[in-house]
Amino acid sequence: MKKKLFSLILLFSFFYFNISLAVHEQYYIEELKGDENVIYNTLIKKYNKWNDESEADYSCNDLPVTFSLPVDTADCQYRKTTKYMKRNELNVSQEFLDLEYEFYDDVRARAVLVTKNLKIAYTRGNKHYERALDDLEKWQEYYSKAFKEKKFQQRDVWKEYALNSQNEIKKLVKDNKKKEKNNYTDYWWVIILLVLGTFFLYTMTVKKPKINFLRKKKSKQRGRIAKYWAGEESLAFSFWGVSTLGLTLLQLPNIMILSQGDEVFDSMSDMTTLIYALYIIIFFIIAIIAYVGCWRSAAKYIVMKNKIKKSTFWGYTTYVAIALSTLRVFTALVTGN
Repeated sequence: MKKKLFSLILLFSFFYFNISLAVHEQYYIEELKGDENVIYNTLIKKYNKWNDESEADYSCNDLPVTFSLPVDTADCQYRKTTKYMKRNELNVSQEFLDLEYEFYDDVRARAVLVTKNLKIAYTRGNKHYERALDDLEKWQEYYSKAFKEKKFQQRDVWKEYALNSQNEIKKLVKDNKKKEKNNYTDYWWVIILLVLGTFFLYTMTVKKPKINFLRKKKSKQRGRIAKYWAGEESLAFSFWGVSTLGLTLLQLPNIMILSQGDEVFDSMSDMTTLIYALYIIIFFIIAIIAYVGCWRSAAKYIVMKNKIKKSTFWGYTTYVAIALSTLRVFTALVTGN
């Protein structure tokens, strides 16, 4: 009886090799086509390589034939499998590792009971032999079934991990490109902010211009923009024609772009982003010219009305409107709204 029992244990020493290596190709994950799946395919190659290396390692078949062979086999297979996991960098997925440990913990606990029954059968005689044989066969069947289930689960978990990793990296690259575009745009906003601040400081400190009717004839020789900048256009034209209607029409493209949401900036190419930044700069340069000319026109309007002792209401109203508009732009730049 003892010889039969040892023969059975010896037979078991070839068990794991027979149930796993012959079919390990069924656990492969197929790679995806297309350059956009480079990250996914890299991770899949690591998984398939781990599958090949761990199943091609026969070291656990050389364990000493003892009553504790089932336990020794479970320990050896776990050490071997986790070694190749680390080598192929599969240990980055905790869920993947947990599946391996849960399988090991389960089959080892069962192996401990099988080992105990083998020892009892060896010391107590034939009446315990059939039970020990039955326990060992059931453990083998359970090991084979649980092993296959574990491998299929690991395959699905790693496939999902590879897809999620690829999507996360793509999202990170996309976000970085968006940040680069935003940083590029923000660089020009800082310049605009400084220019607006300079303009506001200038308008608050510059002396109000005096009208020199003797030089009025000479000013006609200057261009229309120069005359406007000097505040020589009428207040009505400066405020309603240029600062209100003109600037409103000029910023219509920007209003249309912003109405599409942040997604429109994500889809912009580098050239489009540059064109948009130049458009914003040009708009603010024109806005500065419009406000400075309007401010100076209001100053001349106030001086002229004071001389003829009439209401200066519209001049000071223009001051307030320009100040509020400038404040609104500063607020928008600071808050990003």
